[in-house]
Amino acid sequence: MEHYRHFRELWDTCKTDFPVLDKNYSHREKREREQCLDEFFRELKEGMSQGERIPAEIDTVYFFRKMEEFFRKGLDYNDEQLRVILSPGMIDATLDFVSEAKRFDSLMSAESIFQACRNIWIMNGIQYVLGVPVSLSPSIFAYSMLYPYSDNLLDDPDITTQKKLEFSSRFEQRLKGNIVPAMNRSEEKIHELVCMIEDEWDRQTYPGVYKSLLDIHKAQTDSMSLLSGNLTDEDIFRICVGKGGASVVADGYLIVGDLTGRQEQFLYDYGAYLQLLDDLQDASEDLAAGLMTCFSSSVNKKRSGELLSRTFHLGFSIMAEVDWLNTCDSAAFKSVMKKSIDLFIIEAVITNRSFFNRWFVHKMEIFSPFRYSFIRKRSANLSPYQKILFRNIEEFAFKREKREPASLLVTA
Repeated sequence: MEHYRHFRELWDTCKTDFPVLDKNYSHREKREREQCLDEFFRELKEGMSQGERIPAEIDTVYFFRKMEEFFRKGLDYNDEQLRVILSPGMIDATLDFVSEAKRFDSLMSAESIFQACRNIWIMNGIQYVLGVPVSLSPSIFAYSMLYPYSDNLLDDPDITTQKKLEFSSRFEQRLKGNIVPAMNRSEEKIHELVCMIEDEWDRQTYPGVYKSLLDIHKAQTDSMSLLSGNLTDEDIFRICVGKGGASVVADGYLIVGDLTGRQEQFLYDYGAYLQLLDDLQDASEDLAAGLMTCFSSSVNKKRSGELLSRTFHLGFSIMAEVDWLNTCDSAAFKSVMKKSIDLFIIEAVITNRSFFNRWFVHKMEIFSPFRYSFIRKRSANLSPYQKILFRNIEEFAFKREKREPASLLVTA
């Protein structure tokens, strides 16, 4: 609760002034970036044959060079930011993960692998800010794979609450180190992934690793109550940010085995903040699904603008805590974090347009690199392009696997 109280104090003392982002765009500048986006996806699409295989002449270097070009010209990332998000370590870890995920479970969908990739990128970012070489370790792989399995089971509307609670109880016992029977294929895979973590981090030597895993498991279980409809605003906020905070604290333990008090507090605050950003973006979907978050449970337009503004300003408090870690590249990490926050905020407004009054939407559009009308028009067609993008990544991972057939997840 100490971590939560600190985060709650940060939230309560944040300003609610309208967000002023780093850059605004003229109509001409928006059109230029829209053309850049269309060109980027058109080149990806044309680069794939009907069977969606990458022609031999299109190599990994070319693909990521085109991605860097779009990030620079279309989204205005600078050299320092690109050096972090498209570093060789980040790219290698992504490709390694995709090939390992396919090897681990050939039945896992591309959507689930992409879901897991999001955690890989967060953990790689934490490696960077903690001063650890960016790579894919067995525990990073295992933890990122755990939650597509458990989330998909817990989110399945066809599975009763009782069955979900029974699964949660078995999962908890396995995290405690007890051997319990797996009731289905997903649970078998979950147990294999826990074994990977146990092989890397001895339970007696690194108790914090397993405490952190039990903490995120409890937070995941508690989050099931967000569908109940019988919670106060304080309950909703505590459960939501607790889940995000516990998740990223576990990231840190699985990366280095042990954490200082300040490292743990920063990771909790960073994870809680990432959860708020996710909930902000998903507010409309969560409202439709009956899932309560501090954004979906409040559809009052005036209140939604205040919550978004408070979330934006909270980011500066979290960025200031990066300096606690005393890493030489904290400035670069903060720069990437600020850029990501700006893009999250812009996208959240257009995704949840009905939550905000017209003045708020119009004023926020000034900071968007694309016209909102363009985003709305392209949103219906974006999913196929995302699939093509991920198919490129899968193909490059496949080509790497053909060159390096041995598993990357062998511990010393």
